[in-house]
Amino acid sequence: MLTHLHIENFAVISDIDVDFVAGMNVILGETGAGKSILMDALSLLAGARSEFEKIRFGEDKAFIEGTFVLHDSEHLALFEERYSDYLDGDTFLLSRTLLSSGKSIQRINGRSVPLLLMKDIMKEMMDIYSQDQNPFYFNEKNHTFLLDHFLPLKDEEKVIFSDYKNAYDTYCSLKEEVEHYEVLLKRKEDKDYLLYQYNELENAAIKEHEMEDLESQLSSLSSIMNLSEKMRRFQEEANEAANHLFLARKVLETMEQEDLKDDKENYIDAFYRLEDAKNNLDTSFEDILKRVEHIDEMKNRLQFLHALKRKYGSSTEEILEKKEEIKKTLDEFDNASYYLDKRRKELLSAEEALKARENSLWNLRKQRAKILEENMKKELEDLLFFQAEFQVDFYESKVDSEGIHKARFLLKTNVGMNFLPLYETASLGEASRLGLAFKKIFLDQEKKETLIFDEIDIGLSGKASLSVGKKIHEISSSMQVLVITHLPQVAIHGDYHFLVTKSIQKDKAASSIVPLKKEEMVEEIAKMISGGELDKKSKELVLSWLKN
Repeated sequence: MLTHLHIENFAVISDIDVDFVAGMNVILGETGAGKSILMDALSLLAGARSEFEKIRFGEDKAFIEGTFVLHDSEHLALFEERYSDYLDGDTFLLSRTLLSSGKSIQRINGRSVPLLLMKDIMKEMMDIYSQDQNPFYFNEKNHTFLLDHFLPLKDEEKVIFSDYKNAYDTYCSLKEEVEHYEVLLKRKEDKDYLLYQYNELENAAIKEHEMEDLESQLSSLSSIMNLSEKMRRFQEEANEAANHLFLARKVLETMEQEDLKDDKENYIDAFYRLEDAKNNLDTSFEDILKRVEHIDEMKNRLQFLHALKRKYGSSTEEILEKKEEIKKTLDEFDNASYYLDKRRKELLSAEEALKARENSLWNLRKQRAKILEENMKKELEDLLFFQAEFQVDFYESKVDSEGIHKARFLLKTNVGMNFLPLYETASLGEASRLGLAFKKIFLDQEKKETLIFDEIDIGLSGKASLSVGKKIHEISSSMQVLVITHLPQVAIHGDYHFLVTKSIQKDKAASSIVPLKKEEMVEEIAKMISGGELDKKSKELVLSWLKN
């Protein structure tokens, strides 16, 4: 849950710190005091688009920091599995800095992170709910998903969903194969061209890594070609020198003086070693020149392979893969009729299996629909929809991963009226209460630590407002709730209250937020009743609400 919020230089906020606690935290304040700025700041922590225009006038950056502590053990285990690198014990310290240069910096426990990661983490931790977020529940496309997830699935129910998914995957796979072979049979004219391609590659007799090996060899041979002239000059000089050294040795051998014996033997040994070295070099030169003789052949082969590369792939490996792919397609051409008949029969069986699995899924959904209707009836009664009826209707659609029979939610708000889609029948105030009922029902499945209600009481009054406040307080027994409201009937249900005010500081408007003691809370809510002025009757009414 959110335990601390710090904001600097954001819109009308200069510098504030506020601590929140478990339960229902109600934020009060006149219109324009800065309550919406608090929500904007929390939205930024949740990964919303940067709002650089809200950097406080005259400042070069805005800074928002929130401390979130995970209290639910299952939730903590989930975060340890997914985000252990960013978790400090049970705490996330998230911050967002907006620079006037147009740059946004996000940090989690001091580490810079991408905005998308912060958004993913906060999506698991906090939910901001306002009037304009009702469409998720009101959108018919989401109703089947909502029906499937409003209650945890039992093991036998999980099997029904799993069996349908497996049957659907098998059906889709076979359907794709049937369509593939049908198309293949219509493309018989392509077979001759594929056969030409295959024969071209087969006759090319390409070896594995051949192109890359040739390029490497030619690269080394090009440097050898530059040595050929030096090799020739060396051999000419070496041969001439060898003749002179040979004649010198012959003259030396005729010298019989005893005192020249050692030097004479050293020279003769050196002569033979030099002659051996020269012979070895000659042999090496001959081997190199033999390789160079094939350079034109190698260039021609590489040029041919490059031509194939332009047609079939960027490497030897890709060309060989293309050859196998063409061979496979040719085989399919030869056997297309056989496989098409075979897959069509298998598809018919898969369709029957899918229908059976879908019927089981539909029956399960009808059972869950009754439970959802009963739950919604209770929630709607709590929210003073005494004449309203909620119904889960089913309609057939094109088969997909959700099944054939899709769910849609209908509502009848008064006796004698027809059931209509939610978006057609609910007024603004009714939509708020209906959305709140959904929130209550889906509370356990959403597994959030903090839930924020941002002025969802618009369009409400009287007893309906009291019922909404009571329902929000029920929700706060399971998770931390922050509520921004203008209605005293909602505010009265809060466990803790905070007041946002705005004043002029150094010729600039500045908002502040302070926790309220019980007496201060009573007075502020009384002012909300009386239109801003504290009077005795309003205060007595607030005290009577508190007793009840």
